[in-house]
Amino acid sequence: MADTVSGFIVHAFNQTRHGVTWICLLGRLENGETFAVIDTRERPGFYLRTEDIDRASGTMNGSKVSISPSPMSTMDGAPCVKVTTPTLKWAEDAGDACRRAGIRTYEADLRFYELYLMEREIHGCVGIRGEYSRGKHVDRVYVDPDLERSSWDPELSVLSLDIETDPATMRVLAFSMSLKTPDGGRSTREVHLWGHRIDDESVVCHLDEPALLSAFVRRIGEIDPDIITGWNVIDFDLNVLFGRLDHFGIPALIGRSDRAAQFLPIEGRTRSTVVIPGRQALDALRLVRAGPLAFDDLKLQTVALSVLGEGKVSLQEEEETKVDAILRTYQDDPLKLCRYCLRDADLVLDILDKTGMIYLTLKRCIMICIPMSRAWTSISAFEFL
Repeated sequence: MADTVSGFIVHAFNQTRHGVTWICLLGRLENGETFAVIDTRERPGFYLRTEDIDRASGTMNGSKVSISPSPMSTMDGAPCVKVTTPTLKWAEDAGDACRRAGIRTYEADLRFYELYLMEREIHGCVGIRGEYSRGKHVDRVYVDPDLERSSWDPELSVLSLDIETDPATMRVLAFSMSLKTPDGGRSTREVHLWGHRIDDESVVCHLDEPALLSAFVRRIGEIDPDIITGWNVIDFDLNVLFGRLDHFGIPALIGRSDRAAQFLPIEGRTRSTVVIPGRQALDALRLVRAGPLAFDDLKLQTVALSVLGEGKVSLQEEEETKVDAILRTYQDDPLKLCRYCLRDADLVLDILDKTGMIYLTLKRCIMICIPMSRAWTSISAFEFL
């Protein structure tokens, strides 16, 4: 039997293929390799009081539902059974049918992968034992391995991203990337620009915007970060990039699978989010806002000066707006714009390092068993705890 190796689950999700819903866990191992766990054995479902079996059986589609004994009980001590189905959609339909009939369900409101991890008491860190094969987008692929809770203190790579745009057309003029490796070093600092030729080791020039965007997709895959961050990176940078990729018909394949990344806009009281298979998009502005420090405002310049004692590269001339300054610099001094763009990406990493907000986010995930994307949402955290 293979040895147990510890890892951290960067992204967990469900996937339905061939009439069966699977659990998918993607992340980083303690040896530095990336992994994917695919569990085809578990089935989505929920719990019912044992006394409600007869009534519930008449409301659910019996050909798609299995009912099995369970050691679980309600808070008032009533014994329970577990209802499972082949797919998540059938489980949701069965749960809805029970509720319409006035039958109370338990755990039906939890995401399948969340219930899977909670029942195994896996809080982000996981021990994996089993054979593996080499994957297309990850180093190791485990199918139906043995999983257990792990106490590994994760070390993840963090990529800071910044873009410069033409606000009138939303064209992306340039993007910068600054990477913090798991050991705390900075291995990648680069700017990509189109429309100019610049002889500088940190600048990569492209013929046009589609070439620039294609380079963005390619470089994410080559750098392979666990976390993508930036200042207002979800609502602005990634939102704009995904819009421009879609405009040119370029798939947003920046994850650790063949599934494209998605921007999910604000819906009701839910904030906008970005789903990148195998990675997490953590907005540095949101992290700082959730942290213990207070600032006059949450502009990058204000926070950087307060935390680091230094700020952004200055572009604006007297009585010039920020937008005008960026467009003028793009035309007249594109190298300075590149330095401005890269400085913004560097500042974000420096702020997160100094405040320890990435470290605190990981600790919060491990302590209360909550995904990184929701680590600072108080209601979810309270319910998980």
